[in-house]
This record gives sequence, structure tokens and C-alpha cells, in this order.
Amino acid sequence: MKTFSALTTIRGRMSADMVAETLERLNPAALAIVEIDEAQDIWEVGAHFTDEPHSDALALVEAAFGCSPFVVSEVPERDWVAHVERNLAPVLVGRFWVCAGQRDDQPPPAAVPIRIRSSMAFGTGHHGSTQGCLKALDQLIQDGSTLSRCADIGCGTGILSLAAALSEHAEVIASDADPIALESARANISANRCEQMISCVEATGLDHLTSIDNARFDVIFINIVSDVVIALVPRLRTHLAPAGHAILSGLLADQVDEVLAASQQSGLDLVHRCDIMEWSSLTMGL
Repeated sequence: MKTFSALTTIRGRMSADMVAETLERLNPAALAIVEIDEAQDIWEVGAHFTDEPHSDALALVEAAFGCSPFVVSEVPERDWVAHVERNLAPVLVGRFWVCAGQRDDQPPPAAVPIRIRSSMAFGTGHHGSTQGCLKALDQLIQDGSTLSRCADIGCGTGILSLAAALSEHAEVIASDADPIALESARANISANRCEQMISCVEATGLDHLTSIDNARFDVIFINIVSDVVIALVPRLRTHLAPAGHAILSGLLADQVDEVLAASQQSGLDLVHRCDIMEWSSLTMGL
């Protein structure tokens, strides 16, 4: 099978992240960001495709961000997920240390280590929305909130479920509509030895929670996209325990007002907001 790489360079890590997030819309098989000139703050963004990428689409990315012209080439077949994992440095977000892939890096003292196999699911700890959720969870722990039972809606790799289970020994229901994501989540749950704390369910939205006895949760994570978050917000009160919290993310900064309005109309109050680059995460409470 043919594989194509599209490489560009740009100044600044934030700009490189924005280029990579835009390239995600072209459905690459893998993405990588590597600093190639520390003194000049130059970063290389590489996207790998199973079909040759459209030159017009790449030209639009160049025009939008001012990056260098993409160099597109056919490359030998390889396991691009494994290749990218080797180039993803671990990240420390609050108390959570997230390491993607089979790297031998060791966590700093007192950190909560989470090891993730990125596969085809969302959530390696490098995206602003995932980091925002981890910071929100860290803040709730600092505030002394009860976190004994959690639900992770649209769990992806299961990173947020793992964060709650590993830090607070929480009982977690992790759900996703994508069976590939659930396969990834189960593998990560096993790798982190959390099978007794986290249950995986293939489901869309919140419907599956109604079939669970005493379906009230101290924290409900919804890290998807704004339209889905807004659609689910009116039902959150039904599933939140007294003094419970909902951590809502996958939101661009200009989408926050609409999500916040829908949440407040549903009886939830803003407890905390975290902005990382152009992504926002909201902690809403009863």
C-alpha cells in the first residue's frame, strides 16, 4: 500500500499545533510535530496519508498559517502510528503524566502516570481539549470534590477515564459510539491495570446511563464537539449526583458562549474555565 508524506515548517509551537489540527480534517493516517531548530523556534509538521493529498487543500493550509510550502513525497510502507508514537514526547498536565506509545520515559515523582497507545482513537494528552479536561479534573481534586463515580462520554482512548480511576480510584463508565475507539480504550485500560474500575460500553450520548442502577455520577466528561455537547447538556442534571460536576470540552473559544448559555439554562453553574490555545474546557456544577 502506498503512503505519502506532506511536510512543512513553521515558527512557534502554537502555530505548529494549529497547522496539525487543521491537517486532521484531511484524515491523515498519522501526524507528527518535531522541533528542528530550537534557537529559531522552527517546527516541522508532518502528515502521512494512504492516498496522495490534494494540493489545493495543502495550499489553503499554507495560506491560512503562513507555513512553508508542503513537500509531498511517496514513502515506503511502515507502521505510522508506531512511528508517530516514538516522536510524541510525554506531557505533564497538572498531576497527570501522559506517555503515548512504547517509550521508556519515566514519570516525575508524585505524578499520576497514564500510558496510552494512540491507535486510531482520539486522546494522547497532546490536544488542547484533552489537556483542558485533565486540568479541570486536577482542579476538582485540589478542591476536595468527591470523585467516586464518573462517566466518560465519547471516551476515545480512555485517557480521562484512566485519569479518574488512577488518581481517585473512581468507578468509571466509559462509552463511545465508535467500536474502534472502544477497542483502543479497552487495551489502554488493561495496560494500566484498571479493568476492575472502568467498564466500557458502546453507546451514543447518554441513553445507556438510564439502564444503570443509581445512574448518578460525581463527574461526567463530555469531550466531543460543541453541537453534541449542547444537545446533551439538558439531560445532565438527571445523571449528576448532588454537588456533581460536568467537564465539557471539544469547544473552540468562539463556541463557549453558546455552550455556557445552554448549560446555565439547564441549571448548571460555571465553576471553572480552562483555555489552552484556541480550545476551551468548562467545569459546570449543580
